[in-house]
Amino acid sequence: MNKTLTRSSGVDVNKTYVFLIQRRAHRGTEVDFTIPSVDEIIEPEVGPDGKVLMDANGNPLNYKTRQIRYLPGERSIYVDEQSTPFYNDKMRVIQGRPLKAADRVMIIPGTEVNKVEFMLKTNANGSNPNRDKRRAILFTINDTEAQAKKAMEDDEARITAQYRIMNMPIEQLKPLMLTMAKSSAEIQKVNNMEIFELRQKARGIADKNPKDFLQSMSTDNNEMKYIVNAGIAAGVIEVVDATNSLKWAGGNLIVQAPHGINPIEHLVLLAKNDSKMNEVVQEIKVRGNTTIPNTGPIEEKKAVFGRKGEEKQDWLDKWIYGNIESGKILSKGPKLYPYPENDQIQYGHNKLKEALLADNKKLFIELDSLYSSSN
Repeated sequence: MNKTLTRSSGVDVNKTYVFLIQRRAHRGTEVDFTIPSVDEIIEPEVGPDGKVLMDANGNPLNYKTRQIRYLPGERSIYVDEQSTPFYNDKMRVIQGRPLKAADRVMIIPGTEVNKVEFMLKTNANGSNPNRDKRRAILFTINDTEAQAKKAMEDDEARITAQYRIMNMPIEQLKPLMLTMAKSSAEIQKVNNMEIFELRQKARGIADKNPKDFLQSMSTDNNEMKYIVNAGIAAGVIEVVDATNSLKWAGGNLIVQAPHGINPIEHLVLLAKNDSKMNEVVQEIKVRGNTTIPNTGPIEEKKAVFGRKGEEKQDWLDKWIYGNIESGKILSKGPKLYPYPENDQIQYGHNKLKEALLADNKKLFIELDSLYSSSN
């Protein structure tokens, strides 16, 4: 049976792929993992031309769950494009060929397209950015050049994110953090946080996933996310973890998300492209009596540089220089005056950093609150 291929493999046939297989100990002896040849993945929906379907803002239009299987002789890794059925007569899954390595390294030429594509897309690949993070990592890709480039990009994104967090007023930071909350408990917790707690939480998220954090700051979905999360905080709607769904408080189902997709994000994605679901979000807004704060794209701050033009790598340096640039900290030669109206309190740059970090950061909390309220 011929089935239409609906994707691009993304495999470079001129490249040799190197995968590092993890090991586990069994009764004191190290043994290799066998990579399962069947998996279920979530990926953006594609059209007949194999390209991802995008909305007007360049985001994937929808996501779908698909079964993949490495089976030599088939022209695709996707079960719905293979001629071999998924189940046998006894309704048992027909497995593919197990993927093993003679040692801890598996080397596969790019010409073995299906084998490489399966290894790239399975959730067992720790280097797969789209993997289900609840699944065990059995191997990673060995690509020194790509890893070095990614590390540099992550460092740059981390510095930028930390700087923006420390310079963001509370009326923007709190709604932003609410849009990032993904559970009822987290929404309630964020809703009750003070400014210093919010900044610390934001810094922790940005440090782990700086690119995702920056993307969240610039997305046009923030208003709808805020409405939905504010509705949860107000008790208008509820998250039902058992069914991965959202429902009206004590009432009917609103939406059920596919396995592995957050129901809040699923509702927002649907509401962007479906007028009926958009009406549901607006109804949540009305029932929750929600006032929309500034949750739109956050204005990008200019990079802050030290005296010799070297970009500062420390978030506290950026915070200090940012407040000098805005006139909140006065700078006279080597002396810094954190209280513009009190020229008796002065520090050198390093001494000010030490003071801001000392004694549970009391001085930092005081000044950060003072500068934020003057915005």
